[in-house]
Amino acid sequence: MAAGEIRIGIAGNSTTNFNTASLAVLTLYRGEEGVSFSQRAAIGYDTTGTPTNWGTTPIIGPAYAPKFLWTLTPWLTTSEAQHLEALAIYQKSTQNALRLIDEVDQVVIDPTYNNRTLLSQTTPSWGPGYWVGYGVFSVQLQLEDAWSEYIGQWAEDDAGARAATITAVEL
Repeated sequence: MAAGEIRIGIAGNSTTNFNTASLAVLTLYRGEEGVSFSQRAAIGYDTTGTPTNWGTTPIIGPAYAPKFLWTLTPWLTTSEAQHLEALAIYQKSTQNALRLIDEVDQVVIDPTYNNRTLLSQTTPSWGPGYWVGYGVFSVQLQLEDAWSEYIGQWAEDDAGARAATITAVEL
C-alpha cells in the first residue's frame, strides 16, 4: 500500500484488510501520463429547499455523510484486466460488496456524524474535531460492456496493455 494507489479486493475479517484466499488484491496505480486515473465525486450532499414565508431557506438532505462514486481510468496489463473481471464475477456470484481502499484522495470526517473507516487518521490544525485520512469503502464495482480497450504492448513478452473505464459506487 502506498499513496497514489487504489486497491480493490474481497473484504477481510477486519475493517482494513482483504481476504486473499480466493482472489488477490488488485492495485491500480497508473494511467495516462499527466492525467489522474481516479476521479472521486460525492453523491448525496445537502441541497436547499424552497424559502419559507419568513424568508429563510432550509438546508435539506440525508442524515448521513455523502457516499462516493469513483470513475477509474487505469492502464492495465491483460492479466490485471482479467483479475478485475474476476473480481466483478465474484461480486455478481456472491452478491457481496468489494472493498476499495483509496490512497489517492484523503477524506475529511466529522467523527460525531460519520463512522467511515480510515487507514490512519490525523487531526488537522484547522479543525480539532475532524479527522483526515485515506478511506476504506464497501463498493459495488460496475463494468460496462466496453470497459477495456487494447492500447498496445509495454514489452515484447507482454500480452498487451489495456485502457479501462471502471465505476465503483460506495454502498
